[in-house]
Amino acid sequence: MPADVVLGLQYGDEGKGKVVDYLAKHYDYVVRFHGGNNAGHTLVVNGHRTAVHALPSGVIHPHVNNVIANGCVVDPLQLAKEIEEHGGPTSLKGRLFISHAAHVITPTTVAEDRATGYIVGTTGMGIGPTYASKMHRTGMRMEDLEKGSLDDVFSKDITSLIRPFVCDTHALLRNAHASGANILLEGAQGTMLDIDHGTYPYVTSSNCTIGGALTGTGLTHKAIRKVIGVAKAYTTRVGAGPFPTEQTNELGDRLREIGGEYGTTTGRKRRCGWIDFVDLQHGQKEE
Repeated sequence: MPADVVLGLQYGDEGKGKVVDYLAKHYDYVVRFHGGNNAGHTLVVNGHRTAVHALPSGVIHPHVNNVIANGCVVDPLQLAKEIEEHGGPTSLKGRLFISHAAHVITPTTVAEDRATGYIVGTTGMGIGPTYASKMHRTGMRMEDLEKGSLDDVFSKDITSLIRPFVCDTHALLRNAHASGANILLEGAQGTMLDIDHGTYPYVTSSNCTIGGALTGTGLTHKAIRKVIGVAKAYTTRVGAGPFPTEQTNELGDRLREIGGEYGTTTGRKRRCGWIDFVDLQHGQKEE
């Protein structure tokens, strides 16, 4: 079966996690293809609120296989914490798969991000420096964790918990697609934060548009059936950067309070304003 993609059409925080959670019952695989634990998705199930940062949003559905693909960056500390919060490794055995080619966020890259990321208002979680080391070809990948090369960077409790989930997700997804499995690709952030097509330099460090879904998984364009763009009735943004419709007044404050517009990952106040149809048209073109 073809794969479907969920993308954000604004500056992130559009509700992609809720959409993925709603759709997940129809799919065999939910796949994160870019970003890292800077992208928090809030899910509410039977009145219980849960947040995922590193894990795909399909994790709360017992039948769904969850994939962290090669386009992602992974913080083993955060990932191990979330695995434990969602029932531990036994609960996720056989339905969580982490690409051996995904790059590893280390304490060094986190420290570097916190020292310099304030310039563009990043989350300070090491995402940008980790992608930079990937492009410099000096980064560490999950295959290094699998081999035990990172046991001196992270505790053996952390690496031994994660190691069984590391595999070749490119081959996994290619075979799943060939066998007729239903695959849902879960985007993070939004079109206007895309490293190439967003409001550079006030962007994230990965491709949030349809191209990222291909390079971030290894699937070809022929595998894609439809792209689902997610937007909300007003616009929000976290961090620095242009925001033409922003309301820095009482109305903006009301939007924030009524909508609960605080970052899932950082708790930061989101900037709020009117919906921007120019941005939405741009987002639709980048799907």
